[in-house]
Amino acid sequence: MAKGNGANAATAPELAAAAARASSRGQFLLVVIMLLTLFVLVLTLILVPVLVKEGQQEAIVDYCKWTLAVLLGAFGAWIGAGAAYFFGKENLAESSRSTAEALRIQLQALRPQAHRIKDLPLSTLDEEFVFAVDSTKTQVLTKLEARHGFWWVPVLDAQGKIYDVVHARVFWDPKVDAGWAISDIIEHLDTDKALEALKPLHGASFFTTVMLEDEVNDAASLMERTKAVVGIVKDDSGKARFCFSRQDMDTARRAWESSPRS
Repeated sequence: MAKGNGANAATAPELAAAAARASSRGQFLLVVIMLLTLFVLVLTLILVPVLVKEGQQEAIVDYCKWTLAVLLGAFGAWIGAGAAYFFGKENLAESSRSTAEALRIQLQALRPQAHRIKDLPLSTLDEEFVFAVDSTKTQVLTKLEARHGFWWVPVLDAQGKIYDVVHARVFWDPKVDAGWAISDIIEHLDTDKALEALKPLHGASFFTTVMLEDEVNDAASLMERTKAVVGIVKDDSGKARFCFSRQDMDTARRAWESSPRS
């Protein structure tokens, strides 16, 4: 089994934040050290004339004045360079943030608007037109004859989960025995050479299952790859609740593409 990093692995933002904190501490420590050094040097220049002999005080004082002037000048230059670096860094960071935000807004405008399955014109699965796996061809045809325009047959298992979806044409075909149960018909579709032309009219090549929160673009890509024309929407327990056709999806997508963005 491959070992994953799991919860022990730090994310990129966390590493960047830790590096920024370490850099800030290092800069603060450097400033403290330089200020202490300056304090020690200034204190030394003040005390040296007091500690030397009287005859040498005048020369030492002049030297200390010169050294102090040079030291304060160098310190002032260091302060100026540090300030320029700090404010330049802040301005660069702010400029980078502004540029990143502008790019994000532009990319958001160019990115296709995300729609979810729940945004489609879904139809509630007709409880009067769903079938168990042991339903016979005759039972299916009886309901098909009473419901003109129904062209696919949802098959559910005992728990109400989708078992298969079969095109109505399969049940009208005379090569399919009237006494066969749906489970027998599905088996024959997959194994019987005489029914090979009907095989794409059920299973993964005919329908797909999705969730309400799935993105429409992802479902459309899946249906394009598998040539599926029917979508069954499941709830969190896996039970079939809604349905839509490929035509329903294409019509909704064209409407969304033609409507102005909000």
